[in-house]
Amino acid sequence: MRRYLGIIATIALTMLTAMQMQGDNRQISEAEKQRQQAERDIKETKAELSANEKKVNESLSALRQIEGEISVSEQEIATVQNQLNTLNANISTLEGSISANEGELKELREEYLKVVKKMRVARKEGSHLAFLFASKNFNDARRRLRYLQEFSAWKDRRASEILNKVATLKGQRSELVQAQNDAAVALKREMAAKDKLTAQKAEREVSVASLRENSATLRDKLAKRQAESRKLSQQISALIAEEQAKEAKRKAEEERRAEEKRKAEEARRLAEEKAAAEKKAAEEKAAAEAAAKAQAAAEAKKAAEQAETKQTQTASKPEKKAEPKAEKKTEPKAEKPSQASTKKETSKQEKATPKAENKSEYAEARKRQPRTSTAETSKSTASGTSSASATPKAFENMRGSLPKPVNGTFRIVSAFGVHPISPELPDIMDENLGIDAHVANGAAANAVFDGEVLKVYDRTNTPGFRNIVVVKHGDYITVYANLETVGVKSGQKVTQGQKLGTVGSDFDDANYGLIHFEVWKNQTHLNPADWIKM
Repeated sequence: MRRYLGIIATIALTMLTAMQMQGDNRQISEAEKQRQQAERDIKETKAELSANEKKVNESLSALRQIEGEISVSEQEIATVQNQLNTLNANISTLEGSISANEGELKELREEYLKVVKKMRVARKEGSHLAFLFASKNFNDARRRLRYLQEFSAWKDRRASEILNKVATLKGQRSELVQAQNDAAVALKREMAAKDKLTAQKAEREVSVASLRENSATLRDKLAKRQAESRKLSQQISALIAEEQAKEAKRKAEEERRAEEKRKAEEARRLAEEKAAAEKKAAEEKAAAEAAAKAQAAAEAKKAAEQAETKQTQTASKPEKKAEPKAEKKTEPKAEKPSQASTKKETSKQEKATPKAENKSEYAEARKRQPRTSTAETSKSTASGTSSASATPKAFENMRGSLPKPVNGTFRIVSAFGVHPISPELPDIMDENLGIDAHVANGAAANAVFDGEVLKVYDRTNTPGFRNIVVVKHGDYITVYANLETVGVKSGQKVTQGQKLGTVGSDFDDANYGLIHFEVWKNQTHLNPADWIKM
């Protein structure tokens, strides 16, 4: 019995184990199905997101293009309306002038006809000669003759005035017809532009509706682009700060060298002056000693002559009267050697003074540096920052007159600053630190002003902007982004209009080239549209 029970228990355990294994197999199979379904869902979601992103890119590109076209159409309509207003004002003025001239012409003709009729009636009654011979006296005849002459001149003037007025009216009517024709043409242009604008706005509605459906994807895309723009801005800002630090260091080094040079020049000048003063003192001392020796020799000679004179006087007394004369004659002779020697020593001393010492003393008296140091200082100044300081001023004077960075087609599709991507989507904002413009595919990007290439970024550093060229113009910076190729390098001097590279296509629509252009002053972003001539 126990044996049968053991067998039954073994069979039951085996069955339970088999059932548990089947259950585990079912669970494994279910988990595998769930994993495969999750993979399919992820794949479908990725495809849907990719499709949405592509749709958003196409719609956004279409919207940007349409917004640019709408802006052009609105400008065209505004221009045509201004032209129409001018033409209508001209037409109104011409009509008023024609009406006034017609009234004046009518009055002139009526007056002329009235007077001519009176003269015809007078002619029937008698001729001009009869009118003159009917005078009572000579004075009356003169008055009548003057009247006839004045009437003839008046008639000629009136006829000329009438003809001139007719010619004026003819010209004004012709001008009026031309103005009316121009107004009709302008009106047609306005209607065509308005129809075009209406169609463009309808296209915009389609793009806006598509973007509204995918607003989350659109916001993500804009956020990503703005993040890339800020990253580029930070890099350029750091580059400018580094350049400013280098410039400050360079200026400090120049000032230090200039100060050292000035101190060395001052020390040299003082040493030269001290040496010159010592030399002058030595020469003066030598001259004084020489003068003293000459004086002593002269005095000795004079004493000897006086002694000799006394001996002569003692030997021969009759010559007493001549003694004063001899003394007078001998005294100047005794003084001449000392005077001559003094003058000679003085001239030698003047000749011994160097020209450099005279220049130094002259400069010191005038409170100026010696000429050599002044020339060197001016030379160092000329080779310093004078040319660099002229560049920012020249660039600043070009505000509103700079050429576009790309020749040919240049339609701004993303304006500077923070603004809605469309008036129809006021809650979705875009931020642009420069301007984006559609251009021809493969167009050349050109430098807008003379400068120096400060930096070239390749696409690995800023993939959202492809290659970037940064050009320095003194205190100003211009940035050329989304370049497919670059033909310049850092440190290279460039001139206005020089090719920097070729423009890449729009990431959202390969049918158009797109350039991103920025203008900076030090660390401040400026609106490029204010600087280029559109």
